[in-house]
Amino acid sequence: MAEAALDIFDPVLPISDRIMRRMTDLVMAHGSLSARNLVHVATCAEAGIEIIVSPDRGFDDVDGLARIDPIDANGALL
Repeated sequence: MAEAALDIFDPVLPISDRIMRRMTDLVMAHGSLSARNLVHVATCAEAGIEIIVSPDRGFDDVDGLARIDPIDANGALL
């Protein structure tokens, strides 16, 4: 499954110092999200990504980020 994800979500973006610094503001706005999810949100914000594929409904409350459930991703992203 990990290899399939790497093929679908190419390229894999690095976690940079800028991304980690964005997390401090995000913690205040989205304290219910885990640190791992905040890294994803910060990465999306830094890279200008507006859609995230995740089963985690916590992303639904993040302004500027639309969540697609993996079950629905194939049809939604084509």
